[in-house]
Amino acid sequence: MEDWLWFPDECEIAFTCEFIDGPRTDEDLCAVTNISFFDPDYGDFFFYGDDPYEWPPGDYIFKITGTIGDLSDVYEFVLKLEDPCVIAQFTWGTIPFTDAVYILESPEIIQAWVDDDLYSVDYGNNGECGTIIVDFYNYNTEDYFDDESWFIFDNN
Repeated sequence: MEDWLWFPDECEIAFTCEFIDGPRTDEDLCAVTNISFFDPDYGDFFFYGDDPYEWPPGDYIFKITGTIGDLSDVYEFVLKLEDPCVIAQFTWGTIPFTDAVYILESPEIIQAWVDDDLYSVDYGNNGECGTIIVDFYNYNTEDYFDDESWFIFDNN
């Protein structure tokens, strides 16, 4: 956005921000704590959000109004949020796990694997897209194994 010009210089200009529309409208994006900030002294808007689940990709439309006395001028702009991970390609590698029968109270079954063998991700030119989480669950019951005592993780 270009700087606002007004004359005479002694007159003070007041700026306001109005969030018009966007993929998420339950928050006033002109002022969401730790996400966005509008500076009423200079008419500048700042956006700090980086969570595509919290702030869905798309066009967010704003109206900035500058007022001196009884005179106003309006500037509309579009903040376009894009998900950089939408083009990421996730590929399974050779699955290192084999079906196994475990007899209770027997020695542990070792099914060793490392992330780089299990999958690969091509982020294109977008760098990282966040942490990849590997979960284990029972296919028959669809229960997740979230009790860490079931597994021994060795990152060495």
